[in-house]
Amino acid sequence: MRSGRDWVGSLVGIGTFVLGIVLLAVTFKIAIELFSTPPEVAVGIKKGEPIDVGATARLGMWLTMRVVMLLLMCFISSVITSRGIKLYSARREAAPDPAPTPTSSEPS
Repeated sequence: MRSGRDWVGSLVGIGTFVLGIVLLAVTFKIAIELFSTPPEVAVGIKKGEPIDVGATARLGMWLTMRVVMLLLMCFISSVITSRGIKLYSARREAAPDPAPTPTSSEPS
């Protein structure tokens, strides 16, 4: 074992954690944009025009797929963030312990 701090392990753990946080932020930004769009705009309904059921169904499926992809992105981002924390904490646990002090087991 190496004595002292393992700076490379620390940096990899912190970098992985920051990457996961950035990916989560991007996922939430996309989700806010998706969910703040009014339904009329998202589905393409224009006032006074008849509704095309086929086009509306396609757009509905597209929106459903986007929501599923957002859930998948959120899960993957949180796993990456968790791995970064585990990498950083594993680096701290791998540090060698100081030498144990000898105990006297002989009776006087």
